[in-house]
Amino acid sequence: MKKKLGLYLGVVTAALLAAAPLAVVPKVFETAETSHVQAAATLPDRNIIANWQVGSTIGVFNTSTQAVDESPAAVAGTNVPITDIAEIQGKHYAITASVGGGPQYYLHLDATTNLPVDANTRIVWLLTLEKLPGQVVQPAGYGHVNGTYYKLHSTTGGLEATDAATAAQINAAIEKNDGTVQPVAAYAYFAAGTFTQENYYGFVLGDAVYYLKEDSLATANIKIAPYTNTNVPNVPSEPTLPILHISDVAGTVITTEDEVAAFNNANLTSYAGIFLPQNTKLIVDQVAKRDDGTIVAYHVAVSADQAAGKWLSADKVIFTAKADEVQTPQLTLKKLPVGTVVYSQSAARIYHDAATTNDSGKRLALTIDEWRAFEKAVDENGRTVAYRLGTDQWVKASVLNFEKVKGGVFTTRQGTPLYTAEGQFAGKIAADGVYQVFAQRHINGKQALRLGTDAQWIYAENGGYYP
Repeated sequence: MKKKLGLYLGVVTAALLAAAPLAVVPKVFETAETSHVQAAATLPDRNIIANWQVGSTIGVFNTSTQAVDESPAAVAGTNVPITDIAEIQGKHYAITASVGGGPQYYLHLDATTNLPVDANTRIVWLLTLEKLPGQVVQPAGYGHVNGTYYKLHSTTGGLEATDAATAAQINAAIEKNDGTVQPVAAYAYFAAGTFTQENYYGFVLGDAVYYLKEDSLATANIKIAPYTNTNVPNVPSEPTLPILHISDVAGTVITTEDEVAAFNNANLTSYAGIFLPQNTKLIVDQVAKRDDGTIVAYHVAVSADQAAGKWLSADKVIFTAKADEVQTPQLTLKKLPVGTVVYSQSAARIYHDAATTNDSGKRLALTIDEWRAFEKAVDENGRTVAYRLGTDQWVKASVLNFEKVKGGVFTTRQGTPLYTAEGQFAGKIAADGVYQVFAQRHINGKQALRLGTDAQWIYAENGGYYP
């Protein structure tokens, strides 16, 4: 007899119910050049991924005996989603999604710890503790927000820290305190092969879901509370900071001593937790000055490999201007196929020219990550340096991608065509089933999802997507 369970994990009880289906991933329709594709982010109810080695004990459900037949695995399982938990003849099992169009596998769990009985099997869990409607992430008091944030790796199921530039953008959004950093839910997270519970808050900002450790709220100056556009009352206000004038600059700086601190703001009051050794050379793109012209700080370009997007004290660096005689490289403009879409991961700068030397003063929106591309600029070596996303709107190729990581599962039918990333026919779906989704891109002008290798792309219109 098979009985579904509400899985008990320490203080966590999570009923693993089937996810409600979403509509097919929306298509990108042909529109004017100013159009874009808007993505939507949804807080997950759970994310459970299993891995096992060749020889690990796995099972298949026997419909005749109503029991699980266990045997050594002939093939390793890599990042396989768990869809359900069941009790079968007194034993607890984690049930996987169909693997490669084949059967669902049953992984025997210890009834006390809910860890796999086989030592060579690992499961990572992310489970909802509580949805928090009406709550937002906001500053806990006056002062700067300095949080560390995580994103869910859709393939491994683990939580991984964001880069410094993304963390700075999230901190700035929380400091703005306009109610946009929401919705919010509380989660329990168990790393693979452990039973150590870590509590996180998940929240939506723009088109992405981020996670914040519960025990880091105080040090990050963050709280989870009903939205109010004022910070906690009765907290003394911080001293008035001098007004700085920020302008663009082109050049590099070199640090003049060890442990030069990087800051989140031009006034140099919010430490970024980054310290640079002496003689570190970085590209800078902005300078902050007082009314009397005194230089206070330089802004490190987001393309830098250290302290990207941070500010450095002018007293701790030597600035060298970019040589005026540097010539703009010869570029060739090439039309892109109709329906070409690129993905952004940051508020990248927009330039008026293909050489990306004439800054428009505008940036890509953080709430959007999919953009129509109409032309590309190629240098003498055949390297693409920029893409045109609209009229006189060029963005550096180094900050754009043709695909993005995407999780969830996709239901489709036997015989549905598969394609390579370049749009060539690569085969067909072997059997009706539910398949893990790893990435998203546009192929032949249509939205497509990757179900395995780069030769296993399927059009989103040919099935149903579940986050």
